[in-house]
Formats: sequence, C-alpha cells, structure tokens
Amino acid sequence: MKGNSRADKSIKNTIVALAEQGIYTVMSFMCRTVFIYSLGKTYLGFNGLFSDILSLLSLAELGVGTAILYSMYKPAAQGEHKKVAALLNLYKKVYNSIGVVITVLGLCLTPFLKYLISDCSYPSIWYINF
Repeated sequence: MKGNSRADKSIKNTIVALAEQGIYTVMSFMCRTVFIYSLGKTYLGFNGLFSDILSLLSLAELGVGTAILYSMYKPAAQGEHKKVAALLNLYKKVYNSIGVVITVLGLCLTPFLKYLISDCSYPSIWYINF
C-alpha cells in the first residue's frame, strides 16, 4: 500500500499547499500589475486600503469557522443528522450576528475615511464614501 500512509498523505498535502500558495502569489502579482496599468495607482491604493479594512473587520469572526468544523466532526461521523442540523442553525445565527457587527463597524468607519486616505488623492475621487 505504497502512498497511502499518513506521512505520504501529509507530504502530498504540504506540496499541494505550497504550490497553491505559490500560484496565489503569482496571480496576485499579475492582478495588481493589470490593475495598475488599467486603473492607476490611486485605485490600487484604495483597493489595498479597503482590503485591509475588511481584513481587520473580519477578525470579528474569531475562529468560529474552526469551531464549526471541530464540533461537527463527531455528529457527522455518527450520522446524527438532527444534531448537525441544530449546529448549522446555531452557526447561521452566529454568522448573521457577525455579519451585522461587521456591517455596522464598516458603516461607522465610513465618515473617517478621509483621515485614512492621503489628502492628495481623496478629493480626486469624490464618490469614495459611496
């Protein structure tokens, strides 16, 4: 049974994850290059700013996704469909709450965008708050 041990699967997983990360990095670089040439540096800066703000706000998730996966292994393996359904309903409520929190925080940050953006580019894109 060559290739079916845990170590072999671990090595394959590591290789695939490294390849995926490399492809992601190259594609990200290519997308940014196309973005700069087609829209300009100002829009790329705004894209980066908004990506960073969204990443910061996504910290509100606080590992709930990992907890979901962990708590669903046993019921799913044992075929406890009612418990899985109950957990999914709970997670739906949790993620809806997280979504509301992120939306409210994002809307609260909107008036302060002018302080996060340098003075030279903010007036040129007057519709940035929308």
